[in-house]
Amino acid sequence: MDPSPGAKGDRVPVRLDPVRALIAGPAALALGLATCWTLKLGYADRLYHAGSPAAVAEARRLEPANATYFQNDPDDRPALEHAVAENPRYSQGWIELGLLAEIEGDLRRAERCLLEANRVDSTYEPRWSLANFYFRHANQQGFWTWARKAAEIAYFNQTPLFQLCWRVSQDPATILARAIPDRPTILAEYLYFLLLQKRIEEAEPVGERLVSRSAVETLPVLLFYCDRLIEAGRMGSAVRCWNALCRRGLVNHQSLDPGQGRVLTNGDFATSPQSVGFDWRVQPPAGVNVVRLGSPQALRISFSGSQPERCQLLAQALPVEPGQAYRLAYFWRTAGVPAASGLRWYVADLATWKELATAPLPPADESWQPGALTFTAPLGTTGARLVLEYRRAEGTTRMEGTLWLRRMSMGFSQAAFSNQQSAVSTKPIADR
Repeated sequence: MDPSPGAKGDRVPVRLDPVRALIAGPAALALGLATCWTLKLGYADRLYHAGSPAAVAEARRLEPANATYFQNDPDDRPALEHAVAENPRYSQGWIELGLLAEIEGDLRRAERCLLEANRVDSTYEPRWSLANFYFRHANQQGFWTWARKAAEIAYFNQTPLFQLCWRVSQDPATILARAIPDRPTILAEYLYFLLLQKRIEEAEPVGERLVSRSAVETLPVLLFYCDRLIEAGRMGSAVRCWNALCRRGLVNHQSLDPGQGRVLTNGDFATSPQSVGFDWRVQPPAGVNVVRLGSPQALRISFSGSQPERCQLLAQALPVEPGQAYRLAYFWRTAGVPAASGLRWYVADLATWKELATAPLPPADESWQPGALTFTAPLGTTGARLVLEYRRAEGTTRMEGTLWLRRMSMGFSQAAFSNQQSAVSTKPIADR
């Protein structure tokens, strides 16, 4: 009896399945071809990045369908034409061909190539290239069309675009209407550009438009805008901007109302002074420490004795009404502060810095005391500035100690109010 197949020690002949053989053969061939193709692509890529003319030429020979290998020389028209023929969506190639045609004086071909670049690629670069092309050839209609299209999708600094707009037209209304879309990001960029150019008047329509669309992302530019308006004495626009930010919750303060006498911001120190807009400006010099306290809400100012002999401690812009009388009221206390402290409040005209009234802080102890200051805004004023200042008194050393302030408020002064009724007697500078 023959031993059964597969018994121990027997050799079993290997039989190749014909079907599998038919499949495995071409698969192995395909794998080999793919490996060769991959090696070829890798070699061509290595040659291209070597950068020498001979290496680039060999890369192009190995891979004539790779448009990328034909883009390294923007002056090589045949290479560019080959690139766009192999890859019609290669927009940079169309742009380079357009520039070459423009240099050669073939403006119609240049325009067609640039328009083709935009047709196959709806990103920023083709639009910017068309705006520049029409600018160079004084085609205002074409320029405004493509400048706006570029601005509609801009995603980085657009200063060059804004500069072109101002070279085409000196009319800010035309630029705003024809080139600047209602995108908060581009409005913010354009506003910042105008402010850096010190075009405050031209910036106002842009600022008004951006304020109505204000968001966290545009807050820094709007606060910068508000500061520049205050500096320029354009209080109406500054207040509108500030109030819009307050209403939207982007600035955590109550709105101002100059017509009702509400011109002081953050008088209760509910938030830490931010040194922007109408908030307190706090820039303590060396030797002075300013801290907001939460319970009770107050501001603590500490003096080490090494501070400058004269320095500004607090300041705030006030959108006062010309000819109106105002009264500042506050509570304060001290610890370790001598009688001749050198501390004083004063109010100055915003434009001229002429002092309107002053009030030195008299001796105090650690109990809270009321203080007050009255002044009248001059006719024609654009605003006022309230300042707390330290100035070393003659015959004294530099002060050491601590001052606390809280519950500050300001409003129209009552007709019956007099300096004798003030907690702190004050007189205008001219009367002293």
